[in-house]
Amino acid sequence: MRPALLIGAALLLLTAGCSGKVQHVDGPAAPVTASPAPSVTATSAAPATEPTRTPPTSAVPIRSSSRAAVLVLGPNGYGALKLGMSYRDASATGLIDPWQVFGNGSGPGCVRKTHLKASKDDRGFVYFSNNLGVEIIDAYGPSVRTPEGVHVGSTTAAMLRVYPKWTNVELPDPHAEGRGYVTVPGNSKADYRIVTRDGKVTELTLQYQKQDCYE
Repeated sequence: MRPALLIGAALLLLTAGCSGKVQHVDGPAAPVTASPAPSVTATSAAPATEPTRTPPTSAVPIRSSSRAAVLVLGPNGYGALKLGMSYRDASATGLIDPWQVFGNGSGPGCVRKTHLKASKDDRGFVYFSNNLGVEIIDAYGPSVRTPEGVHVGSTTAAMLRVYPKWTNVELPDPHAEGRGYVTVPGNSKADYRIVTRDGKVTELTLQYQKQDCYE
């Protein structure tokens, strides 16, 4: 083959290789590039030396609180906060405010309550029972979701698709809007207490089925 043809073919291959883009689900991916090789000057007199390295500030990486790790409500708790915990162990998780002691309690065994620290309003209640330990953990907003993705603000229709056995306990129609319960997938001893109004989930709570605090 003639030299001119060889050069033309090489240029054609180089152009084709540079024009393609790796596709990603979120759009074209950034090109993968290798780190440039360090410049080395060959001399017979200068021996190879180990480059100076700045020691890391800490040998163990510091992890900030992972919102994703603690914003799942269920099947057994909310992050490190678990149903059945003693109030001291619950406090040690760092996820709740200081406990408030009920004078007479709201139920036969419900004696303490507090809030999840991340709650910004009058939601995110946590209740403690002398009989059951931590027995109720209340979601405080749409960022708290069940493992199946239901949250305050989900549509009633979406909730029912995920939890078709949710049952209204206030009205004869089991799927009418209002207060209802469904057994927590993965925890047969607990329910999700879910309240719906105007086509939306307005309250979401993880609690023992036999909680002794209210209702």
